[in-house]
Amino acid sequence: MYCFPDDVLEELYLPLRKQLTEHFDTEDELQQFLYIHIKRASTYVDTFLNQHYIVPVSVPIPATLVTITAKLASYYAVANFSELEDSAKDKRDTAQAMLYQILKAKSFTGLTRKSSSQLQGVSDPRVYPESKTRGW
Repeated sequence: MYCFPDDVLEELYLPLRKQLTEHFDTEDELQQFLYIHIKRASTYVDTFLNQHYIVPVSVPIPATLVTITAKLASYYAVANFSELEDSAKDKRDTAQAMLYQILKAKSFTGLTRKSSSQLQGVSDPRVYPESKTRGW
């Protein structure tokens, strides 16, 4: 997981944070609730980054990934209160835009790119001779 419950709470707008914290009887219940959404957000980030980077990202986690994960987790947490989902939609949209920018940059400090040499294969030379496949 790429962030902690406190990171998620910091992303919430104050009225939403207040409603969320008042909804749970104990701090532990709130923490468990947020960890579920942090796990979902971390999985989403890994799925997205897996296209070009080795995941899961190793420690230390880049601050940008902490922010992205916290924004997504805050959106997921608020989405449980369906009447409030739209008020946190900008968090999700911002997190997705940040992920797209990471992929667009093609390199990002703290992330290890997948090697293109991982994609190797050899065909039957009778079907696709070396002279035909060399450019691939």
